[in-house]
Amino acid sequence: MSAGPFQLSRYERDNADIHPIRVQPETIIGGTNPAPGGAPTSDISARVSGGRRTLGLTARKVRFVFTAGAPTGYRPGSVLTLPVLTPAAYAALTRGSTFTYLGGTATVVGKSPEYVN
Repeated sequence: MSAGPFQLSRYERDNADIHPIRVQPETIIGGTNPAPGGAPTSDISARVSGGRRTLGLTARKVRFVFTAGAPTGYRPGSVLTLPVLTPAAYAALTRGSTFTYLGGTATVVGKSPEYVN
C-alpha cells in the first residue's frame, strides 16, 4: 500500500554515483533510510520496481513485516518492500533487525541488491 504523491529524491549506487529516483515521502526515514547528500552525478534514474530482465538501474530493496503497531490499512504479517537509498543503510538493515516505519515496528525479513541491465 502506498500513500501520498511521489517526490524526486536521490539514490546512491554501490559505486558511489548519485542517481535521481522517484519515491514516496514515507520512503525517506531519518537515520534508517536517508537520501544521500549532493547533486545527482548521473542523468539515469534508478527504478524502484522492475524484474531482473528490466533494462536500467533497479534500486536495492529490503523486505519487512510489521511486528507491532501496523498502521491503519496495513495487514500485520504482510511482507512489504522498501527501496534503500544508500549502501550504508542497506548494510545496517540486516535480517531480523528492526526499525520504525509509519509509526509501527518493522522487522527485516529479506534483502535484494541493486542490479543493472
